[in-house]
Amino acid sequence: MSADTAPHRPAAGAHGWADPLTGLLLLVLDAAACVVAAFMLAMREWGRGAGAQDPKSPEPPEPPPVDWVPTVTVGAIALLAAAVGVALLCNNWPFAGSFQLVAALVICLAAVVLAREDYRERHPEPTPTSSYDPGVTGHQCLSGGDNSECQDSGG
Repeated sequence: MSADTAPHRPAAGAHGWADPLTGLLLLVLDAAACVVAAFMLAMREWGRGAGAQDPKSPEPPEPPPVDWVPTVTVGAIALLAAAVGVALLCNNWPFAGSFQLVAALVICLAAVVLAREDYRERHPEPTPTSSYDPGVTGHQCLSGGDNSECQDSGG
């Protein structure tokens, strides 16, 4: 195959300043997509009520299920950024592609943190209950025994 029939591919750095500037422009577009998604998800949550519990119900309500819509939305933005980054790298735009892949990683981490926080918000840690029952004397036996063992010893 001669040099004339080989497909022409620009050399690395052939784009000059266009490569890093394109990367910065795409980062701004990624940030704008995240801001728009955050606004839309906030408006979605704002329209919902707090879900007040019936005061006559003696049992606490079941925790609500985890809402996966914010996590999937942010994950889709990360997937789109990663796809654009890979396409840029394949087309010899190393800076812009690298910027996009780093942005996709950060957005993906944000999606994981978002899912974790949503789960923790909907499933709070149970409040610790004291197993200590002071009994008649009003103090706990320090030897580890029950109160009848230490009732007359004063400690």
